[in-house]
Amino acid sequence: MTRSEFIEKLEHIERGFPVTRWTVRGLRVWPLVRLSLYSSTFHSGSPRHGLGAAWHQRVWNVAGGLSRWARAYLLDHGANRRPTEPSDAVFLTYSTGRRPLLAGKRYDVRAGPFIELLRGLGARSLIWEMSPFGDYNTPRYTPSFLLQPHLVSLRAACQLLPLGEDDVRLERYDEFVARVTEAGLRFAHADVGRIRRDVLFLRRLADRFRRWLGRSRPRLGFVANTGLPEQAFCLACRELGITSVELQHGVQGDLHPSYGSWFAVPEEGWGTRARIFWNWDEESAAAINRWALRAPDRHAAVVGGDPWREMWMNDDSDLVRRSFDLIENRKRAAGGDRHILVTLSSQGDAVPSAVLEAVRRSPPDWRYWFRLHQVDQSARRVEAARLLAPLGVDLGLMEFATEAPLHALLRRLDCHLTVSLSTVVAEAAAHGLPSVACGEEAAAFFRVELSAGLLTVASTPAEILAALHRFLGQGRRRLTPGTSKASAVLQRLLDGNPVTAAPVVHPGV
Repeated sequence: MTRSEFIEKLEHIERGFPVTRWTVRGLRVWPLVRLSLYSSTFHSGSPRHGLGAAWHQRVWNVAGGLSRWARAYLLDHGANRRPTEPSDAVFLTYSTGRRPLLAGKRYDVRAGPFIELLRGLGARSLIWEMSPFGDYNTPRYTPSFLLQPHLVSLRAACQLLPLGEDDVRLERYDEFVARVTEAGLRFAHADVGRIRRDVLFLRRLADRFRRWLGRSRPRLGFVANTGLPEQAFCLACRELGITSVELQHGVQGDLHPSYGSWFAVPEEGWGTRARIFWNWDEESAAAINRWALRAPDRHAAVVGGDPWREMWMNDDSDLVRRSFDLIENRKRAAGGDRHILVTLSSQGDAVPSAVLEAVRRSPPDWRYWFRLHQVDQSARRVEAARLLAPLGVDLGLMEFATEAPLHALLRRLDCHLTVSLSTVVAEAAAHGLPSVACGEEAAAFFRVELSAGLLTVASTPAEILAALHRFLGQGRRRLTPGTSKASAVLQRLLDGNPVTAAPVVHPGV
């Protein structure tokens, strides 16, 4: 099923069922159900780390995760924070895969740039850090509160505690499940019992977050995803009158069910979604504002740009120059005349067969820098190495490219190849670097990059090689960096100035 087809089904559902009135414990559950349906349909996340995993796998995950938490807590003790420390902004972020090293410490690319901007505005920040796959990036560049044991223990308790009177109101939900099943879709929340358990966890976690936030007293609360912890955080912020902000962390637009094409929105908005959506570009913001207009005082998207990317536009920075030098040294050591970044996915084959065959047929002076996805990285690393080693691919380059700052690689390599609908297509285009994307849906997701001549969609080995040859012959595009808006937008949010959704024209899905 394509994303366009999925959006069409969502429209029929949201126009045909009373989704805005579906509540458990007084909380609207359609965001939870919608995102569950999307995740199951397109296999996002890591099955090994979900509630659907085998019991022995879950025991292993918990035991291993707690062991790594204890190690990180003790060995990086100087970077530990308390969840209730006074702050102007609290970030609920997550540690996955390997973060880049800056000054010998692991840097949080989502929260870090915003924390530095807030510091420049005289605002204090606090990080609550999750580790959903047991990844702890130490030593930490920015101190944080390691949250995961609290999530694990509360999650376990909410699977065992009596549900009590949770006021389930799911009118025609059985009919909805039947309709979804007829369409060939399966998802965990077809089971009402699963919804009730998840809402119990969401409610209890939001209550805990409220206690911590009430003592910390921030003006802003930041998230960068849409999972249950993030929904609980947004709910706690809403109940305390704190402005919640979701930071864009990937490709969005009308075809992304988390952010675009919501056809039913209650007047008071969704309590478990952010008040403000921080977007990198006008197109992403417009996709949100099209539906946010139905609750303009509860949801709105703003274009604040990507401070992490903007940081790498400054060639005068010592950090940028040092990173560039490391990459150039690695290029010289690897030899070769052309250097291609390959961004891998967290789903499907660790390296698709078409990409493997394209690598096998490539000229001998091409070097491929494979970069692992952050989700379930340790397991995917082993499988990728098994597939790439027989082709003579430099696995040391894979390790280097996975840990190096992405934007530094995009500035210094010659082309980008992605095996999926990677956000790196847009990030590469911002640096004038062309991309080759495997998968027909890339054309719909990256219309701007396609029309600018910075993207070609390819699916066969021959198409991949032809596109790479063409882009390598053209070279990168020289672009003029724009003016950063981030500090001004942050100051506006800190000052409590109202932000409402602006009218936009709907282009159709």
